[in-house]
Amino acid sequence: MGIFFERLQEYRNEIVDRWVEYAINTYPPKSAGFFSKQMDPFLNPIGNILRRELSNIFDEILRERASEDINEYVDAIVRFRAVQDFSPSDAVKIFWGIKEIVEEVVGVEEEEFEEVLEFHRRVDSLCFLAFDIFMKCREKLWELKTKEFHAAMKNILRLYQAKKEEMIPQEDK
Repeated sequence: MGIFFERLQEYRNEIVDRWVEYAINTYPPKSAGFFSKQMDPFLNPIGNILRRELSNIFDEILRERASEDINEYVDAIVRFRAVQDFSPSDAVKIFWGIKEIVEEVVGVEEEEFEEVLEFHRRVDSLCFLAFDIFMKCREKLWELKTKEFHAAMKNILRLYQAKKEEMIPQEDK
């Protein structure tokens, strides 16, 4: 691990705190206020998940090679954003935000260019993973909505058929 990644580790808590704040602020002001102030995980599952999983994801970014666990961490965040009123880009932009936060907190020195480039590659890979997970979640939602629609149509047709049979006089049957 080089100097840049050592500084990321040194400023880890500040970076993660600012990243969580950045993610929370993607919500409407009233929700964001609640997510940032309410610490009870049962009353505020979204804020709790953001705090826990962004911290885990940052640790994975710092690793030379991310573990398979990163999929679970990203999924935990993206899954609830997929069912909320977020466009795909808005749902995953919280992951790109870490780049700007790191530049503000840690800064970038010219001699660290290669490490900074590696950090950006890792974040870009994270964003692609988040987008893939988001799209799978949305596909599943549409699949469920389609099944629900088909079931509702079958019920309507069944009711229509029953009503139609009721209207036919007994001697015509």
